[in-house]
Amino acid sequence: MPQKTRIRTEIKQKRQSLGRLRKSILDRKIRAQIERYEPFLSARTVLLYASMNDEIDTLKLIKKHHATKRILLPTVCTDTSSLKLYELTDMTSLKAGYQGILEIPHCEATERTHEDIDLCIVPGLAFDNRGHRIGYGKGFYDGLLSKVAAPKVALAYDFQVVEEVPKEDHDIPVNSIITPSEIIECKS
Repeated sequence: MPQKTRIRTEIKQKRQSLGRLRKSILDRKIRAQIERYEPFLSARTVLLYASMNDEIDTLKLIKKHHATKRILLPTVCTDTSSLKLYELTDMTSLKAGYQGILEIPHCEATERTHEDIDLCIVPGLAFDNRGHRIGYGKGFYDGLLSKVAAPKVALAYDFQVVEEVPKEDHDIPVNSIITPSEIIECKS
């Protein structure tokens, strides 16, 4: 089994084994960490993602801050294997899109560009201290992150930070990883 596949499988199993109460406690700690994180405090426009399944709950973060910050959410474009960014204006406008991920319908939103982003919060399965990440294997975020000048931050449970993530030429590292117990400033 290739190393990335093995790491993906292990991390998914660990996330799935978190009980609801434990997950809720850890998610709350991560939200508290990011809400004290200076780049988040000063950012006016934040790219977030709508969490799915057993990912860290970003929906509470989005609900709490969408009135005071401009929140951008990605929409998957399967025909181009890319992400389009839309500004969230109303939580009730979110609809299930690609793989059930909540998205802003194209017809109900203003498309934004990567230049609008002050802080980019990205999903992933595993990260290392150099900021390398393993996503879900489709490469949607790598294309976007290569264009984004803003700081890139990952939200992760402590067990998602591993010793080393295999890096490929197209992989774009994150600058920081926020876990329940610490904020890791990555050294690439």
